[in-house]
Amino acid sequence: MDSVPKALIEMIYAFVSGERILDLVDVITLLLDILKTTLAATIFIDGLDEVVEDDRKLIFLHLKNLVVESTANVKLYTSGREDTTE
Repeated sequence: MDSVPKALIEMIYAFVSGERILDLVDVITLLLDILKTTLAATIFIDGLDEVVEDDRKLIFLHLKNLVVESTANVKLYTSGREDTTE
C-alpha cells in the first residue's frame, strides 16, 4: 500500500475521535477505498445473527456490491448462529 487516500484517513480519525459514527455506507466506502490499494483481500464478518433481518439483508446486498465493484480478488466469509429467530 503506497498511500492511503486522505478522505479515508479523515474518516477513520473522525470515527476514532468520536466526532462521527460510521454507517453501513461509510464502512462499504472505506472497504472499497482500501481494496483499491491491493490485488487481493479476505474479509471476515461475524455476528450477523445479531442483526435484525431487514438490516442483515441490506448488509448482504452491500457486501455483494462490494465484491462485484472491487478490482481486488475478494474472499468474503460471514458467520452467525443458525437459529436467528430469538
